[in-house]
Amino acid sequence: MTADWDASGVEIKSERLRLKLFTSDDAAEVFAAITPAITRFMQWEPPRSPAAFAEVW
Repeated sequence: MTADWDASGVEIKSERLRLKLFTSDDAAEVFAAITPAITRFMQWEPPRSPAAFAEVW
């Protein structure tokens, strides 16, 4: 495996779980889950809107 390996198409699936890389399509759902309890330990401020959050990816 090299540093330029692309994992964007990799998914791990089971009956109850699906793991994949985040994409901009996930931004609205992930943004909705951001709470002060989650972000209080972060060293950076999360984006203030779903659109700004989508730009992270």
